[in-house]
Amino acid sequence: MIHTGIKNIAITLFRALAHVFFILPLVTCPVSGQAVQKRKLAFNDYKLWGQLRLDKSSPDSHWISYAVQYENEADTLFVASTAGNEKYAPPSGSKSLFTKENIFIFMKKNESHVLDPVTDRNESFESVSRYEYSMALNKLIILCKEKDNTEKLITKSPLADSKNEITGVSDFSLSPNGELLAYSFYSDGKNSALLFDLRKNQMLKSMAQDSKIGYKFSAWSRNSRALVFNGQSGKKSSSHLYYYVVTQSRLYVLDAGDHKGLKPQSRIINSALNPILIADDLEKVLFSVGPDKKRTPLKNPVLKYGMGMINGFMDRTNAMADLT
Repeated sequence: MIHTGIKNIAITLFRALAHVFFILPLVTCPVSGQAVQKRKLAFNDYKLWGQLRLDKSSPDSHWISYAVQYENEADTLFVASTAGNEKYAPPSGSKSLFTKENIFIFMKKNESHVLDPVTDRNESFESVSRYEYSMALNKLIILCKEKDNTEKLITKSPLADSKNEITGVSDFSLSPNGELLAYSFYSDGKNSALLFDLRKNQMLKSMAQDSKIGYKFSAWSRNSRALVFNGQSGKKSSSHLYYYVVTQSRLYVLDAGDHKGLKPQSRIINSALNPILIADDLEKVLFSVGPDKKRTPLKNPVLKYGMGMINGFMDRTNAMADLT
């Protein structure tokens, strides 16, 4: 027996698919009931065809989002009731999700929109750099640009009246379990890497601080017990890699430019093809090393390098004031 929610989603997708496939015959038929006018398709006609892509479904299976993609990238996002009686079409919508309470969130260019498809309640945020959502706590985390080019971090429940705002934030990272928030904060001439407990709504730790180096978050362990972040001076990444173990409240620092196992011209790479990974036992951090583009290339441009045991790290927890 097919689950009712899955069956309704399948029916909704079929209706959407019919909309895509029959749109061309309908526009070529000027009078209702008239036979479809046939003509030979030209090469330029193919860009008018759309491709249906399933996007998301709500936790209660009452709503589904899907996109119709065109060759010219003028995509249209639809939100439809699986009962077939309601539908929304957010223009140029992307990066969408349903919350645990079946509220729909999506991006439209640099705006973040929140919509309750049942009540039509909605809210929006302008100049959004990016957003994340904690399913565990039903919390929305949004990074917005201010008029003076500074950025602020907003945390709130979708469509709730209350919210928390922090000005001076340049980057953030949500833990996999959705309960911890790491963010980079600038105040009084110093950059700080801070760790915040979203469940308890309280600050846990200032992990690192520097007057010249900002922080960019790279990776969490899968169990949310540790994270890695890089140092960054302006637009140029520093040679420092920071590893913080939440359960131990300890910070370990690797200086790639001064490490005996790496050549002086080495730089740490973090990309989609070469991500930084933390072992499940928290004993190793794996990353890629490549040459500094402004210096002589290494013979082996990219290699995997293990940081080794935690005891081999430099423990700077009690000397963070000396990181300047």
